[in-house]
Parts: sequence; structure tokens; C-alpha cells
Amino acid sequence: MAIEGLCRICGQACRLSKEHIPSKGALNGRDYRVEVVGGDAWLQRKRGRIYQRGYHTHSLCVKCNNETGHRYGVEFARWSRWGLTLLDEMKKSEPGQVPVHTGCPARIAKQVIST
Repeated sequence: MAIEGLCRICGQACRLSKEHIPSKGALNGRDYRVEVVGGDAWLQRKRGRIYQRGYHTHSLCVKCNNETGHRYGVEFARWSRWGLTLLDEMKKSEPGQVPVHTGCPARIAKQVIST
């Protein structure tokens, strides 16, 4: 089903592509759930709707999705996997060290903002 709307990057009114949140490569096939909370509800500390294995939205045109996915999506996935490593280490009875994330924070922020 084609969804029409405004692309969050270029602002064009067009057919939007389906975005996976978080991106498919971000969690390496681990089981997870996403809780989506609207701005006002979040401010009021209300719970959102739970989605197993991620959430989908239509936010970018095909062109912007293709041009930015390899930069922003890949960097977000790397950062997400690093965060999972950190969380796994913290769960251990005697946590070790996790190297500092080396990456491009601006690309991570752009991925978050655009989806």
C-alpha cells in the first residue's frame, strides 16, 4: 500500500517509503519491543503502545531513504549494537570494560530526527 505524505528530509509531497524503527540491522536479530509514546503523553509519563520486533512508519521519500540510509542508518545500527554490548556487560556480576563508541554522533542524531 503506497502512502503519500511529506518527506521529513526534503519536504517533497510524494510516495513515502516504509521505515523500520529501529533499523533492521540495529539489533542483530535479538528479540525486542518498541514503545511508541506521543509527545504530550510522554510529558505526562503515560505509557505508549507496544510493538513487538519494532515499529514501522512512512517518513522518507524513496530518494532520501536511498541516499541517507547508508550513512545515517548504518551509523545508528553500529551505535545500537555498541549500546547492547554495554548493557550486556553491565548485567554481568563482575562487569568488564567496553571501549568508547567511536563514530559520528551527528549521523546518529540525523537518523533519529528523520524517522
